[in-house]
Amino acid sequence: MNFITQDDLKLLINDTDLQTLTGGNNNMLDKAENLSVATMKSFIAVRYDADGIFSPPLQEPLKSILIDLMLWHLHANISPDHIPELRKERYDAAMQWLNKLALGEINPGLPVKNDKEGTPLRYGTGKKFNHYY
Repeated sequence: MNFITQDDLKLLINDTDLQTLTGGNNNMLDKAENLSVATMKSFIAVRYDADGIFSPPLQEPLKSILIDLMLWHLHANISPDHIPELRKERYDAAMQWLNKLALGEINPGLPVKNDKEGTPLRYGTGKKFNHYY
């Protein structure tokens, strides 16, 4: 895992439950982390420098969101219809936070994206049409 350590995971899940989710296979953790990072980048890249943010070490609030997404993906991998309610709630809260982040409703102090090309927004109107016959 690139951003999360075993000690980080222990804050939100005990070792026995984690072993049950992964079957002792650390590749499952890597896959869940990669999927969760891709999900987070899709929201963060709207306004912020995602490549700069996702260079280790990751900020603590983002670690918590990443772990919540990872654990949800691990539970969904085993039994998508029987995800624990706590994981659903934490996943929903994480997704709401990411949505607010993308919309600019919250400011966590992340580095802002530098648009070198400018925005594709155009001001003004088109040529006026006169339809007199």
